[in-house]
Amino acid sequence: MDPFRVKLLALSNEITDRELEDLKFICKQHIPVGVLEKIKRPLELFDELENRNLLTPDNKEFLAAILGGINRSELRDSKRYVLNNVAKISPTLD
Repeated sequence: MDPFRVKLLALSNEITDRELEDLKFICKQHIPVGVLEKIKRPLELFDELENRNLLTPDNKEFLAAILGGINRSELRDSKRYVLNNVAKISPTLD
């Protein structure tokens, strides 16, 4: 099993429905609203980020930034999740 996918699954289990809506709001600049409206689970959002090359095993900065944007920095910083090697200071979302 791919460790990256396993960690994304664990991360998705920590995100509430409200936080998912907040993440989708932050992503409006990068993902069309029509696509975001169809997303019902964090894993679906992660899949869409991957499809748009905003999330890869070697590029997790955007995910780290949006998690910081919803005040879930502990998910970004935890060794349990996929983002543990991303800098503590997240890049901007531009």
